[in-house]
Amino acid sequence: MSSKSQLSRRQVLKLTAAALFGLFAVPKLVRPFLKQTGPIHHILPTVSHSQFVIKTSFYRPQKALQIRVSGANQVQAIVGQQTDSKGRFWMFSAAHLAPDTEYTLQIENGSGSGPVGDAWPLKTFPALDAHPDSMNLLCYTCAGGPSGISLPGGKEFFKPHHIRQSIFDTALAMKPDAAIAIGDHIYWDLRGSDSVTLRAGMIGQIITWYLKQMFGVFDRTAEIIGTPNEDVLTAIGDDQIADLYGTRFKSVPMFFVADDHDYFENDDADLGTFPPDSFSRRAHAAMARLYYPAFIAEQSTVLTDDEGTNIEGYNRSFGTLRFGDLVEVPMLDCAGYLSVEGDQSVLFPRSVEDWLKSKIASEQTQHLAIVPSHPLAWTAGKWREWYPDVVAPSKTFTGLVGNNLMENVQGVLSAKAQKAVWQKGWWLQHQRLIEAIDRNQLRPTIILSGDIHALGAKSIHGSGDIDLSKRPIQSLLVGSVSTSTLAWPSAARSIPAASPEWLQTSDDVETREDNGFTMIKFSRTAVAATLVNCGGGPQGLGSAPSSVSKDLPMELNQDAAVAKTTIILS
Repeated sequence: MSSKSQLSRRQVLKLTAAALFGLFAVPKLVRPFLKQTGPIHHILPTVSHSQFVIKTSFYRPQKALQIRVSGANQVQAIVGQQTDSKGRFWMFSAAHLAPDTEYTLQIENGSGSGPVGDAWPLKTFPALDAHPDSMNLLCYTCAGGPSGISLPGGKEFFKPHHIRQSIFDTALAMKPDAAIAIGDHIYWDLRGSDSVTLRAGMIGQIITWYLKQMFGVFDRTAEIIGTPNEDVLTAIGDDQIADLYGTRFKSVPMFFVADDHDYFENDDADLGTFPPDSFSRRAHAAMARLYYPAFIAEQSTVLTDDEGTNIEGYNRSFGTLRFGDLVEVPMLDCAGYLSVEGDQSVLFPRSVEDWLKSKIASEQTQHLAIVPSHPLAWTAGKWREWYPDVVAPSKTFTGLVGNNLMENVQGVLSAKAQKAVWQKGWWLQHQRLIEAIDRNQLRPTIILSGDIHALGAKSIHGSGDIDLSKRPIQSLLVGSVSTSTLAWPSAARSIPAASPEWLQTSDDVETREDNGFTMIKFSRTAVAATLVNCGGGPQGLGSAPSSVSKDLPMELNQDAAVAKTTIILS
């Protein structure tokens, strides 16, 4: 072939990019019009025993809105607060509500002249001193990620939306009283730059180009709301949050716990992406401000600075779910406020640690479940972990190991090697929490975590020199919603998640890289967790029903297409 007829690398990139653009851009451009069934794009509420906070978005800008809250022989008309610059995003906050009461909510034009969308029910939690018999809590992790992008051969980072929505619908059919989304509500890693980048060779470059063209590029020096940055932010958030959730959770109180990707970065040690810089903090705050509720005032703790508190005066990083005197669930962002200070390092501030330890010592509720965004009892060799384990060449290797993402490193998990940039202070904070849990012998504490893309349950019998054999601490990985081929730990980190070397653990449920979620039922006599495995992982479902395929079906059959494992936690 002559040199004139040969295609240059640049031309190949352009042709492949054009093909990808044609494949993905057209559906993305027409999708909002095809899916639009009303004026409301998404609704995500949170509640306490006396308050509602609701985040909404609309397909078209609105000039003025209010919400009518009817129930308990009272009617309130609450003026909406516009949270963006164009009128598409609104927040409604209703206070002084009766506990354990179902209300009817109706969004209306600002003058009250007519309804906007359909009315829906939402219920407050029981009063703090009430004695509810039971509560069902839905937990899942890693629901974010762009929809509809795959590499040649079918490899993909994230499941398409219809799969994630089938998982949600399966979970909602189990009638949760509340839901906790544990971290990674979006994936748009900036890697310290101005737009998303991927490590996947030439194909990664093409997809990066495509994403830039479709969603835009941030100006890190400018404000976010009210500048072109807002258009980039809402393009990402509409795709990964509003389109995904829609209005299906409008009657289920939602609690969103932040983790690394919610700051628009992966926790890459080699790039120094954490602690997050000013732009990452502002981007996280802006996404939360527009799309999902923070912890309302009576549920949140106070930070050592004001960066964790959003414009509504509520905390978006640390808070608690309280359901009468039955259960309390403190939730912790382990990414946004970590420090890198040797033995003094923490994954969340000491002021928050003190607040958490007071919750652990309290006996105001019968059960306590702690939700740190980064899990206890598992390691995937990542930099930002409680544990020093890293993928090393051998168990005896003692040198420095970076183990960066997507580098296809072969080896074994070991705590003898030196994990680059890992801080011993994180382990010391871990031990302080374990000691606090062990001290309260009257009330067992369970741990519910996300981040590591898997389902599993472990009992911790020992942690360092702390003996827990008389009453092990039970910890769960709650299951990932969006994870696909290239994002499982065995693919991204070259090894499946496992028990850290400094812990003594046993498996209550084998750890599996599959999509799914966990439903926890708190009752007066016990805590039971049902781990729902929806398949979709690299190893298939194993002992699950033979009718379940390795890949998730278009729509899950809520009875036959999942494998459910129920364990008694306490």
